[in-house]
Amino acid sequence: MYCLSLLPGYLPEWWAEPKKVVPLSKQTRVFRVKACALHKLPIIDFRRYSHFQLEACIYHGGLPVSKRTSSPPAKISHSFFSSIVWKKWLNFGVPLSHLPRECRLCLTLHGLETTSSTNDRGWNRTPIAWVIQKLFDSRGVLIFGPRLLGMWGGDEVMDPLDSPYPNTSRDAVLLELLFEDSGERVKYEEAPPITSHAPSSAKKPGATPSLLYRGLKKMADRDRFSSLSMEDEKLIWSNRFLLRDHLSSSPRGLPLLLLSTPHWRPPHRDDVWAVLGVWPCHDPVHGLELLDPQLADGIVRKTAVSWLSGLHDDDLCDFLPQLVQSLRHDNYERGAMAELLLRRAVLSPRVAHSLYWQLRILATASGERYGVRYRNMTQALDVLLGERIRAEFTTQEELVEQLVAVAAVVKATRDAHRQTMLVHELQRVKERMVGDFRLPLSPSLLVRGVDVESSSFFNSNTVPLKISFLNSDPFGDNIDIIFKVGDDLRQDILVLQMIKLMEKIWLRAGLDLKMVTYDCVATGQDHGMLEVVTDSSTLRAIQTERGVTGSFKDKPLSNWLMRYNTSETDYRKAIDNFTCSCAGYCVATYVLGICDRHNDNIMVKRSGHMFHIDFGKILGNAQMFGSIKRDRVPFVLTRDMAYVINDGDRPTSRFQQFVDLCCTAYNELRRHTHTLLSLLSLVISLDNGVA
Repeated sequence: MYCLSLLPGYLPEWWAEPKKVVPLSKQTRVFRVKACALHKLPIIDFRRYSHFQLEACIYHGGLPVSKRTSSPPAKISHSFFSSIVWKKWLNFGVPLSHLPRECRLCLTLHGLETTSSTNDRGWNRTPIAWVIQKLFDSRGVLIFGPRLLGMWGGDEVMDPLDSPYPNTSRDAVLLELLFEDSGERVKYEEAPPITSHAPSSAKKPGATPSLLYRGLKKMADRDRFSSLSMEDEKLIWSNRFLLRDHLSSSPRGLPLLLLSTPHWRPPHRDDVWAVLGVWPCHDPVHGLELLDPQLADGIVRKTAVSWLSGLHDDDLCDFLPQLVQSLRHDNYERGAMAELLLRRAVLSPRVAHSLYWQLRILATASGERYGVRYRNMTQALDVLLGERIRAEFTTQEELVEQLVAVAAVVKATRDAHRQTMLVHELQRVKERMVGDFRLPLSPSLLVRGVDVESSSFFNSNTVPLKISFLNSDPFGDNIDIIFKVGDDLRQDILVLQMIKLMEKIWLRAGLDLKMVTYDCVATGQDHGMLEVVTDSSTLRAIQTERGVTGSFKDKPLSNWLMRYNTSETDYRKAIDNFTCSCAGYCVATYVLGICDRHNDNIMVKRSGHMFHIDFGKILGNAQMFGSIKRDRVPFVLTRDMAYVINDGDRPTSRFQQFVDLCCTAYNELRRHTHTLLSLLSLVISLDNGVA
C-alpha cells in the first residue's frame, strides 16, 4: 500500500510480477471501489459532526460519466487510533469499457450534523475534505489494489478539474480505498485515429443546405463564453462530418464539435478521432482553443500541441504563460505539452530563460496541489539544459535573494536615511556578485556588477528600488531595472502580454501605432523586475512641473514636448508618435477593461510616445468609493492630450485621424477575438489572482 500510494519509484517483487493484460474494451463488469476507512483524524475539527459520509463520482473533463454514489453514514470509532470505518463497496453503475482514459474519481468527505427532525435522513451535510484520483496510470493500466490518499481540506469546494495529486503533508487526513483487482491488468487501448473523412458508422450528406451552414457559422462566430443549448449541440453533432469542409478555418469550429460530443466512449470517441485526423491546421494559434480544461481527451490535447509546435520561438514566448499554466490540466506529467516546452527550451536560450522563470514562480505560487508538478518540470529542465545554464540560473536566483533582502532593509529604514542605507546594502551586493551574469528580466541583459551611486528608490508604499547595473559591453550604457517587493506582478505580466500581442496584430495588418511596452518578470510570489523606459516622465510630473495647477491646464504636455523637440520636424514627429500611441492605449485599455487610470500611471517619452504602467485593476474591476466607481470613463483622454493631438485648443482634422486610428485598431482586434479570449480564459480560469 505504501508503494502504490506514495509512488517511491519501486514496488515489491511479489507485486511487480507480470500479470495477464486484457483490453479495456472487452470488460463488461461494472467499476466499483471499496471505501475502507479514514485515518489521522483531526478530532478537534471533526467533533462538531455526529456522522461522516463519503460521496464519489467519476468525471471526465469536468462532466460526470457515472452516477453519484455515497457510503452509509458512519461515526468515529475510538480504538488505539481514532478512525472512521465504512468497509462498503461503492458501485458507480458504469462498465469498465465505458471509462475514458482521462477520467478521474472525485471523492468528497461530508460531515453530518443532526437536525431537529426525527427523520433518520435529517442531516445537514458539510463538505470538509476532498481528493481526486486518476483511474488509469501513464501506461493506460486501470488502477487496482489498496490506496492511501491524503485528502485536501479547507473551505474550497471540490472541482473535478482540480489537481489529481493527493495531499502529501503530514497533517493530511488519509482515505483508505480498495480498488477491485481481478488478477488481470486491464489496459486502455488507444485505437489509431481514423483517416477516412466519413466513418462507416455515419452517412455523409451530399451537400450542406445554405440555411444549415449559416446556422453552424453563426455558432462558430460566437465567443467562447457563449453556452450552447441542447438543440445546438445535437445540431452540431449530427453534422459533425460536415464541419471540416465548412468551418475548419474558424478557430471555434473544432472546439464546438468537441464540446458537443455526447460522450467519450466508442463509437462517438472514434468519430471524434476520425475528424481530428483530417482537420486542417490553418493557424497554429488555433491550438489554444483546444487547451480548454473541459477537453480532457489525450488525443485532443496532442492535436493542440501538434498545432502549437508550428509557432516560431518569438510567438511561443508570447503565449508561454498560458502554455505553462495548461500543464496542470494534463493528466500525466509526461504529456505532449511538457515535451514540447522542454524540446523548444533545449533549442532556444530565450525559450529556456522564459520557461525557467515561469516554472519557478508557479512552483511556489501554485500551492502544494500543483507545486509538485512545476517543481518536477523545473528539475527536468535543469537536467536537459546542462551545468553551464543551470549555473547561470543559480546566479540569477542569488541576485534576486540579495535584492529582496536589500528592499526589506531599505523599506524598514527612515525616509531620510534610505538612500544611505541603499548604497550600503548595494555595495555588499556588488562585492558578492563577481563576474558577468545575466538578469532574470531577459537573457540578452548581460551585466558585470552594480553601479551603486546611480541606484535609487521610489517614494511609494512598496518602496521599489531602481537598480543600475554596469553593462558587460564596455561601450554600452548602464542597464536600469526596477525591483519591486510587495506586489504580485503576474497581473501586470498578463496585461503587458496582451498589449504586446495587440501590437503584433496591428503591425501584421499594416497599422503602426508606435506602441511602447516594457519587459516584466515575476521572480517570486510578491516580487519581480521591470524594465525602465528611459527618457520618460509621468503625466503628473509633467503637469505639475510649474505648479500644482498644471493638472487643470491644457498646455503643459505640449510645452514639455516642445522643450525636447525644438525643431519643427522633431515636434511634428513627436505629435505623430503621441497621437498613434495614445490611440493604441485607448483601445487596449478599453478592451482589457483597465481601471484605476490617473496621471501617476500614464507616462510619456520625450519622443512623444505615451504608455501606461501599473495594472492593478483590470477587466472592469474598478476602484470603488462606497458604491461609486472611481473610473467614470471607459478610457482616459484628457484635455491636454487632445491639445497635443490637435496642436492647439481648437478641433482639427488631426483629431478625426486619431478617431479613425482608434476605430481601425479596434476593428482589427475584433477579427482576433477568439485568440485574445482564449489567452485570457486560460489564465483567469486557473485563479491566478487576476482582479
